[in-house]
This record gives sequence, C-alpha cells and structure tokens, in this order.
Amino acid sequence: MKATGSFLSYRDLPWGEVYYRQFYGRCIMRLAKTYGNRQDVFKRLIEKLAGIRQKYGEVSYEFEVFRELKLCFILWSGDEEFPPSAQILFSDNFPMAFAAEDVAYLGDVILDYMKQEEFDI
Repeated sequence: MKATGSFLSYRDLPWGEVYYRQFYGRCIMRLAKTYGNRQDVFKRLIEKLAGIRQKYGEVSYEFEVFRELKLCFILWSGDEEFPPSAQILFSDNFPMAFAAEDVAYLGDVILDYMKQEEFDI
C-alpha cells in the first residue's frame, strides 16, 4: 500500500503505546546518544542510504527502508542543559506491513547497520 506522505510516531502505530518504552530506549535514545552530537557523521551515513534532507529538528532525513516504506530520523544536539534528543517517524503505511514490536526490531537493525558503516565513511 502506498503512503499518503504523512508520517506517524511510534506511539501512533497500532499497539505502539504498549511497546513505546522499549522502542524509546532501544531506538530513539540510542539514535540521540550515538549521533546527537555527531551530526556530521549522521549526515554522511544517511546520505549513503539515499536519505533526503527534511526540515524537522536540527537535522533530519527521510529514507526508504523497503519499497514504499519510509523512515524519518530527526536529531537535536545537546548542550550544557539538555542532552541530545531524537525522534523516529514512520510513513503512514507502516502499520499495513509491520506490527509495533517488529518496527522496534527494525530500528535496532538500522542503527546496527549505521554503526557498522561508520568505518566506511
């Protein structure tokens, strides 16, 4: 099913609220801690994944993970008062393809891939 162009947060996915705490720790916090203050590395990695720059946060990219299924990774850098933060959004057709717990696993896989690819950029 094609997406309409809208994005959903993890909590907006069916059963997303139930698994949100796990997703937040496994994916959102990991994204923030790993790349929040290393946005230059993040940009190079996402561009390698054919990411398209978006206007959310300080830096954000939309990229296709499977045909017609897109993610948007958003970062805000930290400072003396606040730690880095992040958000991950999903094209609105994700609920047709994945259950909430599978989406959390997908986030893990993508972040593992990005970490491995750091050595090649």
